[in-house]
Amino acid sequence: MIFEFFKKRKTTIQFTIFLLSLALWSCEKPESEISKIVPTTETYQPSVQKNSVLFAGIITFPETTKILECGFVWSDKDSPTLEDFRKNLPLEAVASSKQFLYQLESGLRKNHKYYVRTFFKTADYILYGNTESFISNECSAPEISSFSPQTVLPGTKITVRGNHFALNKTKNIVSVNGIALTVDSVSETGLYLKIPFNIRRKEKAPINLISAGQAVTSKASLKILYPWNGKKKLKFEVSFGACASLSNKGYWVNTYNKKMYVYHPDKDQWSTDTSLPEDSGDKPVLLATKTKLYALLYNDFWSYTPGSGKWERESNFPGNRGSNRKNRFCFSVNGRIFIGYCSKMIRLWEYSADSKKWTEKAPLTPYTSNELFDSFCFSTSSHGYLGLNYREDKKPFSFWEYNPSEDSWVKRPSIPFPTADDYCSNSHSEYYNLSSFSIKNKGFVGLGRRRYYGGYRQEMWEYDPKSTQWKRHADAPESFSAPYCFSIGNKAYLMANEANYYNYKNRVWEFSIE
Repeated sequence: MIFEFFKKRKTTIQFTIFLLSLALWSCEKPESEISKIVPTTETYQPSVQKNSVLFAGIITFPETTKILECGFVWSDKDSPTLEDFRKNLPLEAVASSKQFLYQLESGLRKNHKYYVRTFFKTADYILYGNTESFISNECSAPEISSFSPQTVLPGTKITVRGNHFALNKTKNIVSVNGIALTVDSVSETGLYLKIPFNIRRKEKAPINLISAGQAVTSKASLKILYPWNGKKKLKFEVSFGACASLSNKGYWVNTYNKKMYVYHPDKDQWSTDTSLPEDSGDKPVLLATKTKLYALLYNDFWSYTPGSGKWERESNFPGNRGSNRKNRFCFSVNGRIFIGYCSKMIRLWEYSADSKKWTEKAPLTPYTSNELFDSFCFSTSSHGYLGLNYREDKKPFSFWEYNPSEDSWVKRPSIPFPTADDYCSNSHSEYYNLSSFSIKNKGFVGLGRRRYYGGYRQEMWEYDPKSTQWKRHADAPESFSAPYCFSIGNKAYLMANEANYYNYKNRVWEFSIE
């Protein structure tokens, strides 16, 4: 029998004293008395059969020993450990019979030498039994009977059902037409997989599995969706501006410009036959209700009705105007218009198109004395959402939900982006100019430019207002910054203004949810 203690709470000196005391004591006691005090385990010679091998062993332990796990480990290398092939046995069965028995029917190569031994684990140590070797016959081939779900996005978890899977996740190689899938865990009858986030294409093909050298292919095909689709390069520069959507068209306004660009997604074309009523100025604001487009330009607030080509001057925005437009945000919630701006206190106004009046709403104080660095916003059919990013804070991102019915702000879980502390010693937030939009009453936030050391993000995160939780969605095909986004139906359109590679900027990226 071999003792291999892995200490978790005892010091090296305590452990050494324990072993010396055990050795001296055991020299004076018969084996039957030792087993009553000290746990022991023994591995028997495996019984090799036609398509399997029978492992057997025994364990003896005092009633005071609390065993957490027990079973067999095996490998084609001597002295296997828990990192190799492993089978945990039911604790109740072992505790009553004190015997280990397991019929292995998968994961062995024909005429190959293997080593096996028993093990059990307590809160303080792992104890292995003696090692026995055997020459295997070929085990039963792996089988795939089903898997679910059959249509997935990058990041989705999949359960594959079948038989005779090798009991070491590293010995199961799974792919779909060359796309490698991640094996999270495995049992004899189940593989638990994950679709990588960095997939860059749609795919529909059977699942291929090589389990301990034996191959099998599923009868059904796995459909992998990829929501990103690059559109045509833009003929105009995307720098600073504003965008919105109305009546299945997108609208874009550049800074210091009198043109309004209209996007036709069915043709992937932009038209420039619409003029603004005045210069857009620095950082204009654009948002839409069900019937009208509203624009906060250099001097005034305007409404535009598609089809008529006419602009109507509305009541002036009472907040920051002209060139003082830093950190404005807006959202339209069920036809209601909200515009605000961010500083150490967030101020918000609602505009009534009927009375043509602005009403200041409940302010938000994000409990920080630092300067606002960046923000993002989106809205659903019932709420507006605002993300704030402050300089110097250890946890700079905060995320807030605005309820128009109650005129109230509630803090929600922040987007799980890493901050600079995950990468370097300073405490500044890493990324800004994030993309933000909503589809089907769910929010999406991601991408962005890295504030220090250059570079851009690829991740996209989905926010569920019902659960108030974030989950990672499919990565973009490349890292880029696209802070200007609008949604039409179940698709969003992101206008990329910065990227590491020229081919990825000054173009629209379509993001779809099927």
